[in-house]
Formats: sequence, structure tokens, C-alpha cells
Amino acid sequence: MYKKTVFFPIALMASWAVLLVAPPAMAEDLWQVYTLAVQHDAGLAVAGEKKAMGMEAVPQGLAPLLPSSAMTLQHSAIQLQRPIDDHFSKDSLTLSVQVPVFHWESLKGYERAQKEEKKALLEYAASEQELMMRSVRLYYDALLAMDTHQLALAEQESMGQRLAATKARLEVGTAVMTDLHDAQAAFDLSATGVITAENQRQSRFEALEELVGRPIAQLMPLQNEIPLIKPDPDNMEEWVRRAESDNLSLKMAELERDMAELSAQAALAGHLPAVDVMAAHSYSDSGAPPQMEGGVMRSNSVTLQMVLPLYAGNGPTSKVRQAKAAHNMTREAVDMTRRQVVRQSRDAYRGVLSTMAQIQATRQVLQSTQSNLETTEAGYEAGIRTMTDVVAAQRELFRAKRDHAQARYAYIVQLLGLKQVSGLLASQDVQAINAWNKQ
Repeated sequence: MYKKTVFFPIALMASWAVLLVAPPAMAEDLWQVYTLAVQHDAGLAVAGEKKAMGMEAVPQGLAPLLPSSAMTLQHSAIQLQRPIDDHFSKDSLTLSVQVPVFHWESLKGYERAQKEEKKALLEYAASEQELMMRSVRLYYDALLAMDTHQLALAEQESMGQRLAATKARLEVGTAVMTDLHDAQAAFDLSATGVITAENQRQSRFEALEELVGRPIAQLMPLQNEIPLIKPDPDNMEEWVRRAESDNLSLKMAELERDMAELSAQAALAGHLPAVDVMAAHSYSDSGAPPQMEGGVMRSNSVTLQMVLPLYAGNGPTSKVRQAKAAHNMTREAVDMTRRQVVRQSRDAYRGVLSTMAQIQATRQVLQSTQSNLETTEAGYEAGIRTMTDVVAAQRELFRAKRDHAQARYAYIVQLLGLKQVSGLLASQDVQAINAWNKQ
């Protein structure tokens, strides 16, 4: 093995100097990021207001089925010219109560309002799950970018050491110019990799800042070893059945279908009678002269009223056809959503198993590439391998480290994604995953 000469690029030394002078920032973990997102995410705030709006559907739908009352007050100033020239005032008061007996449209509207309330609650729950998954994805995307940046810096440092060592060997005649050119090219390429990785790291952290509403300086990394948990139950079709039963998008599509059916039924009101009971008490004081037969009058009345529509220009019939078409459209939407949910649940289940296998495979590749680098370095020292071989082996080692980190993060996202598509994702799952971070 050649004797390593420590080499630090000026830019790298400057960045490390800043880190040494600046106080260490407190690292945020996944649960802290999610908690901040709940407090500051505009999307969830909008969903909360939509839920509040949806919760008013039932009171509004119930109102037409309840009795209503009104009080009417009138005061009139009257000027007479014939048969006498006089003026007087007239006052009246009417209290009325109307009790709906049969209003088909109102009955179906109330049933629809109950569906709307359930849909509003489901939409908010779906927004909560979406925010959990968005927080998890952005958190581990930022962690991967942070790892990639650190690996790029380490690769640049390693390539810088190799370049310095090659220059030293060239001076004593144990290396050739080809080795120097290969080492220089590898170092230059690693420098561009640092720039790319830094840009990506800043972009991913800015996405986190957008989510939580404030800057994020550091993130808590994963433990070196995380548990690889198979889906429970370990049966893909069972997860499909759960998704068909509990998936929130599918439930909302089914509610949309039911609401459209109720709207189609309500449209029949244009052909049905409406029945009400009305009670009224009236009081009037005309204040007119005796010859006008004025005075005080009181009356009470109870009326049973039925209004039967006869003809309205075929408008009600058109509304019935339109509502039936809307109902058929929502039924097709439910079938389409169900097929999508089945596919998504199977993909998520396979994704968990696939990423588990990738973690195990990349761990083995990591060991193999480390061994291959050591062997290649020994061959270079013995004169049977070139600097190109050493650089390629070094690059493969760093690529294997990135692949292993990416597989670990992808596994977590897939594991929670399977619960989301099945409608089972909860904040407790985020807390459980957060325990896998270094403490």
C-alpha cells in the first residue's frame, strides 16, 4: 500500500473551518419535522377549513324538514278623499307556523347532507395521511441528499489524497504520467460531484423548509442497523382486501356515488306533491272611521296545503335524466378507483419486499466493493493494476454506499406507503419509524 498524503482542497478546508467556528445546530428528527408540518402546512389548514364547511351540511340539510315560523308587522298611513276627507292608520300583525309534512326533495337532501359530512371527515383524514407521507418523503429525501453530499466530500478528499500520492510517486519515478492524468481526472470529476450534491442538498432542505415554515439546519440520521419488518399479514391479497375495505380515496368515491344517487332521487320531486300544515294568528286595527267599518279584527287559521306540480316545461324530466347520468358517471368512477387501489396496494406490498431485498443486496455489494478496492490497491502497488482500476474501484465503493443509503430510505417510504393505501396509516406509525433514528 502506498503511503497516503493528506490533501485538502482549499474550498473544503474553508467549509470545515466555518463548521468548526460556528456552533453546532440542533438536529431535527422525523417526528419533530412532522409536528412542525402539522402546525404550518397550508394544505392541511385548507383541509381543516373544508372539513368545517362540510360539517355544516347536516344542520342545513335538516332545516327544511323542521317547522318554520314568521312574524309579519305592517303599518300603513291611509289618506281618504271620498266619500269623506279623512286620514287614518292601519296596523296588522300576523304570526304563522309552517310544518313540512312531505317534501321529497328535502328528505333526500338531508340524507345527502349526512353523506357530505362523512365525506368531509374522510377528506381531512386523507389530507392528514398525505401530510404524513409528504413529511416522511421529504425528510428521507433530505437525508439522502445529506448523505450524498457527505459521500461526495469524502470521495473528493480520497481522490485528492490519491492525486497527491501519485504526484509524489511520479517525482521518485514509481509512477507514470498516465497515472497522474487518471488521478487528476478523477479528482476533477469528484469536485463536480460535490457541487451537484451540494445543490441537491440545498434544494431538498429548502423543500423541508417550505413544509415546516422555518429553516432546517440538520437532520437526525438513521441508526446503522434498522429492523427489516415484513408486512403483517405476509399475504398480498389480504392487503388488497384491506385496501378495498378501508382505502380513503375509495371510500370517498363510494360516498360520491351515493350522493349522486340521492340527487337523482331528489330530482323526482318535480313530479311529486308537497304537503304542509300551516297555522296562523292575525290581528289588525284599521283605525278607520265608523262609516268605513274599521276597527279591530282577530283571526286564527289552520290549513293543510298540498301542491301538485302539473307542467313545468319538461324541466323536471330533464333534471331527472341529468341526475341519472351523473349517478352513472360516479359508479364508473368507483370502479376505476377500486382498480387503481388494487394495483397500488399490490405495488406497495411488492415494494416493501423489494426494498428489503435491496437493502440486503446493497449491504453485500458494499462489502464486496470494499474488498475489491483493497485488492485493486494492492495490485497497483505490485504494478499489475493501473490507477484507472484504482479510481474505478474507489468510485464503485462510494456508489455502493449511496445505493445502500437510498435502499434504506426507500424501504421506510414503501412500508408506510403500504399502510396509507390500505387506509391504516396513523401518526403512531410515524412515531414508531422515528425511533429508528439515532438518539
